[in-house]
Amino acid sequence: MTVNPALYGSKMPFDTRKDLAMVGVIASSPNVLLVHPSVPARSLQELVAYARAHPGGLNFASSGVGSTNHLAGELFKSLAQVEIVHVPYKGNQDALTDLLAQRVQILFSGVPPVLSFIKSGQLRALAVAGPEPSPALPGVPTVAQAGLPGAEVVAWYGLIAPAGTPRPVIERLNAELRKALALPEVRAQLASAGADPSNDGPEAFSRLVDTELQRWQRVITHANIRME
Repeated sequence: MTVNPALYGSKMPFDTRKDLAMVGVIASSPNVLLVHPSVPARSLQELVAYARAHPGGLNFASSGVGSTNHLAGELFKSLAQVEIVHVPYKGNQDALTDLLAQRVQILFSGVPPVLSFIKSGQLRALAVAGPEPSPALPGVPTVAQAGLPGAEVVAWYGLIAPAGTPRPVIERLNAELRKALALPEVRAQLASAGADPSNDGPEAFSRLVDTELQRWQRVITHANIRME
């Protein structure tokens, strides 16, 4: 919704702002910045210092060109002013496999797929790319706490209706969404997937979409990302 317009432009079959009506955010899930333990960095600042001292010496994996973790890496490069090399894969599992095998050194990932590897010491978590620390990763700071504000990359999920949906319908849908998100079993299911339930309504969701559209347009333009 907010990345593809910058990647595909006029090829998009819909306009996010004109053709859709935001009902509410369902949940969000932050990325975590991971390195292979062979990287001599135990903090985000140490990683930045090492990358600056070895330009082009570190590779970061992604699940493909234009994917969330690709954009997260490009955002990190821009904000930290480092030169690290992007290595795209056909999926997150392939990227994770090569990170574990030390063929690449850095990966931004959702928390659930990598949690066991962090706990076992096979991977090192340096920072949570979200506004709040993750309960699943005690002691791991956010990117802002680690000294790189603005590097937050959060996957979010929302309920959306067609543009022109009457306001009373939007409000009723949002009210029912809030009821569902208050159910303990729903919250538990979201937590098991590494997601935090949200209470954001239509206006907050619309502001989020506007912010994300502008943000990823800047990142994609700055990194000159093109879909072949």
